[in-house]
Amino acid sequence: MIRIPNIVLNISTGLFAGIGAYTGNYWYLCGSAVCIAIYYYHKWEDNNTEQTEDNDNGELLTDEEEKQVWEEFQGKLDDDDN
Repeated sequence: MIRIPNIVLNISTGLFAGIGAYTGNYWYLCGSAVCIAIYYYHKWEDNNTEQTEDNDNGELLTDEEEKQVWEEFQGKLDDDDN
């Protein structure tokens, strides 16, 4: 989907809502609702993308490194139990 800048969405929402309120034409108010929906869709899409990117930035461990991390973790658990 094409990324529409927020300023464009805000201005067009205001224009549609203003014209709709002035003329009483519901089509302009529907246009305003569409602009708001697009804004929140972009906001939701950005939020999901950030979560995905955070998960992909990690690096894979070798088996030996993973075993070492696991042993350190087990040692911390044993220390907490005492």
